[in-house]
Amino acid sequence: MLQRRLESGWGVLISGAVVAALVFNGLTFGEWRLLMASAMVTTIGMLFHRRLRHFMLLPSCIALASGIALLALSLGMLTER
Repeated sequence: MLQRRLESGWGVLISGAVVAALVFNGLTFGEWRLLMASAMVTTIGMLFHRRLRHFMLLPSCIALASGIALLALSLGMLTER
């Protein structure tokens, strides 16, 4: 029962950790856009797959967190150079 309640939480935490690790790699604007677009396409593909539908939160949260990082990058908040 507790595992069912934590499924969505783990999806958000893992996705956030992946994007946080990518933030420190210094990706360019184009690379962030490519990551976000591929996560969106993966989300759509997983929506129609019967078994992978349960893990759809992982790429959608990566797309959301990448969009937030891209917004911060465009506003100059993540530039260290």
